[in-house]
Amino acid sequence: MAANKLSPIITTDILKTIFDNISENELFVCSLCASMCTTQNKHQLVSTTCGHLFGKNCIRKRLKETGQCPLCLKQLETRRDKQLRTMCLSSVVTIFPFEISRMRDERRRLRMRLNEIKTRLERAKLKLNIKKQDLQIINKKILKHCKRNRLMNNG
Repeated sequence: MAANKLSPIITTDILKTIFDNISENELFVCSLCASMCTTQNKHQLVSTTCGHLFGKNCIRKRLKETGQCPLCLKQLETRRDKQLRTMCLSSVVTIFPFEISRMRDERRRLRMRLNEIKTRLERAKLKLNIKKQDLQIINKKILKHCKRNRLMNNG
């Protein structure tokens, strides 16, 4: 739960903007500030010893404040050369756990809606088949009635 308080909330609009403006060289979103990381300078992509990825200045600031990884809360080495490793990745986007949960909930709702629609479709098909059978019965009665009328008119 503490990780959620430390991470900004990324809306669907922000994610859409990120994905709409992705280039080959910057595709990592820092989970602390929700900004794109770069391959160099202050917001360079780095990894903690526990394997979590952040923008360099964001994680340095956080480590000075708490000494812990913001995501897993593992206590990290305080010496700079021990705590962060420069990453060469240019095609990673973080998705926060609460976003994954939100996506799973949305997928679950969509599946339920799809099942409701499938059920309604099956009911409609059954009603249609019943109506077709009723129509066939009515057509048979009309044909019998027409034949009877012809026989009576000819007779």
